[in-house]
Amino acid sequence: MTDISTTHATAHARRGAPAAQHARAAREAWEAWEAG
Repeated sequence: MTDISTTHATAHARRGAPAAQHARAAREAWEAWEAG
């Protein structure tokens, strides 16, 4: 998941998303991925 997470973070950084928003979105995406 490292590559996906890095790409995800980069996309948010380009859009200027707040760090807190990114952390929440990343956690939700990870939980959804784990759930299959």
